[in-house]
Amino acid sequence: YNSFMRKFYRTYLDLGLLTGSVLLLETIFRLWIGFRIISPRGFLFTISSVVFIYSIFNLFSSKIRKILSVIFLAFLTVYALSQMIYYQFFSSMYSINKIVLLSELKAVTTEVLMGLNWKLIVVLVPLVFYISSLYVFRNFTHEPIAQKKSSAFQLLFFIAIMLQITTMVSFVEGDWSQNDFYLYRTFYSRVRAIERFGVSKYVERDIQIFLGQLMKNSSQEDLQLIDSYINSKQDDLT
Repeated sequence: YNSFMRKFYRTYLDLGLLTGSVLLLETIFRLWIGFRIISPRGFLFTISSVVFIYSIFNLFSSKIRKILSVIFLAFLTVYALSQMIYYQFFSSMYSINKIVLLSELKAVTTEVLMGLNWKLIVVLVPLVFYISSLYVFRNFTHEPIAQKKSSAFQLLFFIAIMLQITTMVSFVEGDWSQNDFYLYRTFYSRVRAIERFGVSKYVERDIQIFLGQLMKNSSQEDLQLIDSYINSKQDDLT
């Protein structure tokens, strides 16, 4: 039993610390904004996102994996902090495709600096906790989930996808205003979306929507160029 538990801890310690730190960040974010602390769907989405990201990090060496994990958590921390500040002054959440809206904060720079009270400082706790944990367990031997990195990636990727599917299957049907699936597809209310799905899933889905719009705009521009080219050739023939 002791041998089994030792191997279990060595296998999942890194992933557990990262997942716990992100969930702690989510909880602090919810407390600060005033959302419900308990959100099973949001937590499941968060876990699936972390497992997916970690599956990619696990393809690298232990040192690089830890560096990438710190960068990932630091990005989420800065992102959550910026959303909290934006929400404090505009009662809304910004999107990546409208990142220029952050320039509006320049007009309230003094207020933002004065507003950096203990509530905002607490947001840094998960990052400090994670980095400290990596230092404490620096000599802890990590045993891979599978012998080959590709096998470990496939296993973690499968777990992440199953968590994602399980979470989305639980979407309730009914009136569109209460339908989480419709909210997930459209993000018609960004405040409600980040409350229902969590910060990590919000930014992931926001990037997907942004890239989709970018590709759609690019396709429309290409079609316009083709139409212009065809029209120019027709003019030459006439």
